[in-house]
Amino acid sequence: MKETTKTSFSTELWKNLQLIPGTVLNVEFTTDKSECVLAVPKTALFPYENGDAYG
Repeated sequence: MKETTKTSFSTELWKNLQLIPGTVLNVEFTTDKSECVLAVPKTALFPYENGDAYG
């Protein structure tokens, strides 16, 4: 499945970047960043002493 969205951005960080209409880019969006944190998928958790698997 291919998803597209109209996006605009500034190229101030990339002075020599030249984009042509119709150019396809692979991008990664970072919405949050934390250091010294262990991420555990909810599916890896299980109930303990009749409690929830997560807070």
